[in-house]
Amino acid sequence: MTPEVYKELRVQIHELLIKREVQYTQAEIADELTRRAVGWIFSAKDVNYLKNIRNKRWKGDAKSKKLLAFYDCLSKFSLDITNEQTINISQEEQEHILFIVQQAVALEFEVFQSIPSIENQLEQFSTYVTTEGTAYEKVRQIAQRQIERGWIINNHLNPSHFDLLDFKISKTEGNTAYVKTDEYWFLKWFDPASKSYAYLYENRNTQLYVLKKKEQQWKIFTNIYSTNVKRTPPPTSPAPTPQIEHINQLTDYINTQLLANNLSGALSPILDFTRQIEDKELYHKSLQLNIKLKETQRFFNINHIGWQEFVEEKTKLTKDILQLLEELQLRSPVSKLIIE
Repeated sequence: MTPEVYKELRVQIHELLIKREVQYTQAEIADELTRRAVGWIFSAKDVNYLKNIRNKRWKGDAKSKKLLAFYDCLSKFSLDITNEQTINISQEEQEHILFIVQQAVALEFEVFQSIPSIENQLEQFSTYVTTEGTAYEKVRQIAQRQIERGWIINNHLNPSHFDLLDFKISKTEGNTAYVKTDEYWFLKWFDPASKSYAYLYENRNTQLYVLKKKEQQWKIFTNIYSTNVKRTPPPTSPAPTPQIEHINQLTDYINTQLLANNLSGALSPILDFTRQIEDKELYHKSLQLNIKLKETQRFFNINHIGWQEFVEEKTKLTKDILQLLEELQLRSPVSKLIIE
């Protein structure tokens, strides 16, 4: 297979998978392709890898044959779905369904914009989104987490906005309708406590809204979409540090956290211990590392630094944490360390 053919296949596979993932999980896609394949087994890992066209090339004849089989099965799967898609409701009802989605998207933004007082906006939101479904609960939980963090997007000159770029009904089945949208969200969360921006949610994605008709009234039940890639807001409350009684336990715990790329989880027990033994020098060092980590994450979250610089900074911080752990081991007795 020539590089040109391979590249074109990867692009087509990427586009087809993006469309399929609106309705199916990667595991479901893999199972469906395996069912259609002869002599091949596909996994969710294959689906995830091939979705990203920037991933390295699958090399070798066996991989090329697998790629062709994957593409063939995916194309047939996509064609079957297209053939199944029908809209069997009146034009007036179609327009009403699209109006519901438009209103719901606008009111979702208003919920976020009204934080911390969200009760009135949630009530308006429930006019178009049933409180019995996951779509309503998802918005309510997101808003609640931002209230707990103390973040807002209604500060003076906040640039937050959204755009509903495109939307259409993909199919209807009895009292269920499926609406696909192309949306762009730009939410720049401001922290009044630090008087600075804390997190940027910027995402353009395809969303699938599932509406159900109950008592002659259409309402959104759920919506499916991909979230902000790589950028992660801090937790509303830190995870508890387990009780550690020996220096070896402490070392193992910190190494486990670092392997999981959880630098905050690695620093937390060091901060606790150095504070308890009143080692001002090491406590100050660990505190400075913790501040640096939070600033690095914040700068990445608000797009002040790119992914490569973010990775480089985290690598440096990992080395600094390991060096701090070595200093702590030298100063601490091998007997008991109690971290409550």
